Amino acid sequence: MVWRGDLSVRFALEFVGVGGGRAGAKSLFPPHKRGAAVGLWSAMGGAAAALGPPVGGLLVQAGWQWVFLVNLPIGVAACAVGVWALREIRDES
Repeated sequence: MVWRGDLSVRFALEFVGVGGGRAGAKSLFPPHKRGAAVGLWSAMGGAAAALGPPVGGLLVQAGWQWVFLVNLPIGVAACAVGVWALREIRDES
């Protein structure tokens, strides 16, 4: 089922996610590191937007299955880095 709402509503819903990411940077990083965190977030978004279509096109030319298979090692690497780099935050209240 395709939702055929107003385009401005779609963009507004997409920007809700962007705001959530920026709020996460505000709550997870100390004030002197927030600029770097938001800069890294923005750089990764820009790189994904620039590299996604050409890399996706190359993967589809190699075979449509590669679009899905390429995510396996990326996901495993992301989980490994997350376990190593992320700290646990608990609210004791």
